[in-house]
Amino acid sequence: MGETGFPQALEPEITEGIVLDHDNSVLASLERLREIGVGIAFDEFGTGYASLNLVKRYPLSRVKIDRSFVQGVLESDRDAAIIRAVRHMAHSFNVKTTAEGVETEPQRNILRRLGCHEG
Repeated sequence: MGETGFPQALEPEITEGIVLDHDNSVLASLERLREIGVGIAFDEFGTGYASLNLVKRYPLSRVKIDRSFVQGVLESDRDAAIIRAVRHMAHSFNVKTTAEGVETEPQRNILRRLGCHEG
């Protein structure tokens, strides 16, 4: 499988609810997937209470910044600060970030300035 690149092309998305409901069994399964090269994306990041702990414990390849922060990034310094902090933390863990719900050129431009290059 390694020669085809097939596992590296996969990146299932998980949400905090799935992980919290089945913590140990999900963690073991995700670790096995990462060992064979499958990426793991954490969707709706920043909307749950255990998000930081999950990023620390789980073998993620990407966090997807929830659209609620992206939608307010032009009007809210707090939304921009959250995006900047998530981007910095993800970078520190060698995890990619994707901003969800980018709908306008001004949103795209500010997200780039904040260090988030995927949307």
